[in-house]
Amino acid sequence: MKKNILIKLWPIIFINMIFGCSMNSNSTQEELEEEIKVPDQESWDVTFEATENGKVTAKLWFNHISQFNERKEYEFDQTFRVDFYNKIGEKTSWLTGERGKLKEDRTLMEAHGNVIAHSDSADITLFTESLFWDNIKKKILSNDFVMIVTEQDTIYGTGFEAETDFSKWEIKKSRGHTKRQVDIGIK
Repeated sequence: MKKNILIKLWPIIFINMIFGCSMNSNSTQEELEEEIKVPDQESWDVTFEATENGKVTAKLWFNHISQFNERKEYEFDQTFRVDFYNKIGEKTSWLTGERGKLKEDRTLMEAHGNVIAHSDSADITLFTESLFWDNIKKKILSNDFVMIVTEQDTIYGTGFEAETDFSKWEIKKSRGHTKRQVDIGIK
């Protein structure tokens, strides 16, 4: 009798196994694809130039870069470097980091992990964990803890904004020390 019940139920069990597994497998596959975005293209040891009106504004070096067409951005998950240039083609500053992102239209770049930015012309070095380069505004920005070091100053703060050549810069919530003579208006 038990044998007859199993024989009669076998097609139902078999159909449940096939459809049940395939439905679970599909939903799991969709979840995996959502979590793991496979790049459309990958490159190693890449040099990239950003130009404006035929003049180089930045040169970028990446150890590894992944292109994502749907998001229209590039991700770099290994050490990278960017050199910035002024309107007459002179290098004014550089930036390094462990990883980041670049919008395909080159309007915004993110740098994360041991980020260092240095101005050749102003002899200023910035240390932080994240930095954003806004190519439209020509600004370097951070909302994280930052440390600025010059020959005479070491200044700490949370939040930062600067021109790409560091000709003008501002630290928010600043503190630190300086060797300069500073007039603070107290007599």
